Amino acid sequence: MVNTIGQVLNWRGMEPDVRKLTGNCLACLNAKHPTTRYGKLPPMAVEVWPWFVVDSIGPYGRKGFRALTWVIDTATWMIEILPPTDATSMEEAYLVYRYWFACYSRSTRGIHDGGSDHSVIERVHRVIGEKTRTKSINTQRDWANFLNDTMFAMRASNHSMLKASPTQLAFGRDTQVYLAHETDWQAEHQRKVNQVRAHNAHQVLLRRDACVQSKMQPLFDGPFEVIAAQEHGTFTLDKVRYLEKANVRRVRPCKAKRGGYCEQPQ
Repeated sequence: MVNTIGQVLNWRGMEPDVRKLTGNCLACLNAKHPTTRYGKLPPMAVEVWPWFVVDSIGPYGRKGFRALTWVIDTATWMIEILPPTDATSMEEAYLVYRYWFACYSRSTRGIHDGGSDHSVIERVHRVIGEKTRTKSINTQRDWANFLNDTMFAMRASNHSMLKASPTQLAFGRDTQVYLAHETDWQAEHQRKVNQVRAHNAHQVLLRRDACVQSKMQPLFDGPFEVIAAQEHGTFTLDKVRYLEKANVRRVRPCKAKRGGYCEQPQ
């Protein structure tokens, strides 16, 4: 909505005003699917480079240029891009052996020929495809130089999800400026936990999970006031006539203070 209104209107503090209006609409909060999941996840073992993702793209252009791409680490998104001489599986296996097994630790799993497992690398293919439209590539040398420049740009770019570049996370150094980088994973995790932690007197919405709901019915009821927040992940909600305990996975925060809808005047 901010981008839509910003095309024709603009005022100081427009983005906070729009977020306040849309975030305080009870009808929208009750009807929309939440994008954030709450609750504690089961503990997972931390592994260093447990697997890698590999895939090939192409052909591009009249001469059918191809590229072999793989993500070295699915946690840091460190990437390698190489131009194979042909599209055979033997050539791809040779490149993986030479540039992966000879340089990095042996992984327990190699992801290939997958759909959902390729979410990161498919996004890389989209970036390469968009970049090729801005370049004039005529020879194999031009294609190799193009892949090297693209690989460096993707390694050095700051990712909005990671809050750092892949080289900063993998090597602890910045690629553009000679500076050390240290990622505080505990602080990043604590920041996300504090955003979703509920306290007494907070307002929350409760998901309708008791029975099968119609597609046109709201997904949540509320808002309800939090009477108590237990350590094991349950909340005691005030439903006026009685109190109800609900699991953290059934609730979502409610920031509405007007108690109305976005269609109503302020």
